[in-house]
Amino acid sequence: VLTIAGIFLIASSIFRLYKNYQYWGRLTFNKQFQKEWIDLQKWAKKKTAKDSLFIVPVDKYGFRLYSQRSIVGDFKDGASCLYHPSLYLNWRQRMRDLGVEEEMVEGAFLFGYQEIKEKEKINKVAERYQADYLVSSFNDLNLSKVYNNNKYSVYQLK
Repeated sequence: VLTIAGIFLIASSIFRLYKNYQYWGRLTFNKQFQKEWIDLQKWAKKKTAKDSLFIVPVDKYGFRLYSQRSIVGDFKDGASCLYHPSLYLNWRQRMRDLGVEEEMVEGAFLFGYQEIKEKEKINKVAERYQADYLVSSFNDLNLSKVYNNNKYSVYQLK
């Protein structure tokens, strides 16, 4: 009976994980996204100061991994609020500033999320958090571009 229960739990966990990835659109064998994201981070590590602060799209995770640079925040950072509820208000405000609407935060999904691209909003966020760079999938913003690849552009804000 324990063996059957164990097999059932493992199978249902794998199925749930698959459904989550399928639902969020994250299950892919296309490594191009990762390559361009990693190339961008490696550039940031080589070409920016260690204390630089980046505004990144909140639905793209792991910028700190290769860049070793700080970010204003990403949606995944909200998970730490489970263990430190006092962080929730700060995280929620950062998400609002970065274009995440309240319904998305409450539902813990980013349906309909759009990167900020209006210069006024970008400048407001940059000033509020003292951000040095903006990472964007828009390659035609009216800002000083310092890096780009096929998927992402980096704009200097200071």
